[in-house]
This record gives sequence, C-alpha cells and structure tokens, in this order.
Amino acid sequence: MIVIACILSFIFFGELNGIGIGTIISALFVGKCINIVNKYFKFLTHIRNLQYIKS
Repeated sequence: MIVIACILSFIFFGELNGIGIGTIISALFVGKCINIVNKYFKFLTHIRNLQYIKS
C-alpha cells in the first residue's frame, strides 16, 4: 500500500507528498495488532463464519 501511495503521489503531485513517518509506522504495526486481537478474541472468527452458514 505504501508503494502504491508513493507512486500515486509522484503521478499526481510530482513529488513525495503525504507519506510520512506515521504512514510507515501504521503499515508496519497494524497487521501485528490485528493478529494479536484475532488470537485473543476467537469469537470474532465465529461471528465472521456465520455468514457462510446456509439456512
């Protein structure tokens, strides 16, 4: 996503614009945080699987 954001920034602005340290830190840590949440809150997986149950 960061690579796409950088490419679009160069296409539309001609320079790297809007990609800061916060964007990079978010990209690195959001996935890890989601994995921790999924590990401790297993009921979310059960709720997600409910959509596949045919009635």
